[in-house]
Amino acid sequence: MAVAGSLRLDVIITRQAETGVWNVFTQPLGFVVFCVAGFAEAARLPFDLPEAEQELVGGYHTEYSGVKMMMYMVAEFMHMVIAAFLIVIFSSAAGICGADRLGEATGWMEVLLRVIVLLAKVMVVILFFMFARWSWPRFRFDQLMEIGWKVMIPWGW
Repeated sequence: MAVAGSLRLDVIITRQAETGVWNVFTQPLGFVVFCVAGFAEAARLPFDLPEAEQELVGGYHTEYSGVKMMMYMVAEFMHMVIAAFLIVIFSSAAGICGADRLGEATGWMEVLLRVIVLLAKVMVVILFFMFARWSWPRFRFDQLMEIGWKVMIPWGW
């Protein structure tokens, strides 16, 4: 991230804790672009065009069954969980905004509290992934290309 000056996750978290302000507030446009890219990379709705089971006769939905299908679906869900962790770490990983002490955790209760806060934020992002899947229709290919080329690339530049 540009604000932290590094792509190391620990540096990004430390910089957010030092300033007391989450990166989502300092770079809201970058947050939106990264979230949309996370949706697209995780192949979640509305970006799951190649895997739309309703439009496919062949593909992995008809090729796999049982344990093979379960392993494929677990891999897709883990992709979503990793994207959610990255979204949280890049945007708001420094605990509760402005209330996190900088430095090492002093005891196991503080470490546990930090882990619980991080997991709660990840669960909120995953819930947002689920709400988006339930509420937004799929994009057509032309709409997806228009969003990518005319909106996301200029915003990310």
